[in-house]
Amino acid sequence: MPQVCIGRLSLQQQRSLSTLLWALLLCTQAALGFSLAGQQESTCEANGSIYYLGEWYFLDSDPCTQCECTAEGSVCARTECTSLPAACIHVSHYPTDCCPRCEKIGCEYRGVVYELGQNFQTVPPHHVSILCTSLGNAARNARR
Repeated sequence: MPQVCIGRLSLQQQRSLSTLLWALLLCTQAALGFSLAGQQESTCEANGSIYYLGEWYFLDSDPCTQCECTAEGSVCARTECTSLPAACIHVSHYPTDCCPRCEKIGCEYRGVVYELGQNFQTVPPHHVSILCTSLGNAARNARR
């Protein structure tokens, strides 16, 4: 490998070489897990990956568990899912999501779920016609 005399390089070339050497030093440091002072940095291993202090990640085995890499190791907490509305007509649960989602809401009356825009009758003795509205509420139309 030919030797390069720094004194013969222009100021711009010297700055470029300095930047390149600094980047090489930082990349080597990160790859080996050492700080500039030579101390081993704390890392956490999960999901087949290495995480550095302060990094957040979800466990591949449980998308409801989120962890942070700390000096003491991984600190994890499980997300609790909220309950879905009683009038949920269509529930989706994607593999990468922690909690199920309500994709479509209707109206619930006495345990029966009706779609938006659907009319239904109340039970005797009142026999009221009700329309399921876009807010998931039932709007009374008229007594029959």
